[in-house]
Amino acid sequence: ALPDLAWVSGRDLRIVAANQAYLQAYGRTREEVIGRTEYDFLEPRQARFPIEAAIKVFEEKQELLHPAVPHLTDPRVWYRVIRRPIFDDDRQEVIGLLGIAQDISAKVVQENALMEQLRAGAVAGVLHLVAGPLHQVGVGRHGDGRAGEGAPPPRCCAGRSALR
Repeated sequence: ALPDLAWVSGRDLRIVAANQAYLQAYGRTREEVIGRTEYDFLEPRQARFPIEAAIKVFEEKQELLHPAVPHLTDPRVWYRVIRRPIFDDDRQEVIGLLGIAQDISAKVVQENALMEQLRAGAVAGVLHLVAGPLHQVGVGRHGDGRAGEGAPPPRCCAGRSALR
């Protein structure tokens, strides 16, 4: 069994097949999904995105990839969604759509943590860049802007000397 969400819809946007992962993700039974569109079992605001994406695949006759999409009913869950056209025997007309959604929630959490670390590091780097020139002109050494003779070089940003 495919762990990813998978579904097939016809040209009329009605779902003709869906795996167990798809049904579980939306908390629906097969009877509630098969033969229906997303508008039939989701809130209209939730159904709009998948319906519009499906229409785009049918019109443009091309695969559509969404690298990071939050789950429609649980924003903590993220998917990489691929919608592929299914062509007729002559490869002229799109007669259906195959959709696959891979859960990338763990990857999104990991990337967000990395971005937070980079952001924190960038802030520290900017503070070091700003503090260094201020210390070099004597700001803050004695509290009055005077460097004073024999004063040790100022220290900033994790104890590194601003004067080298």
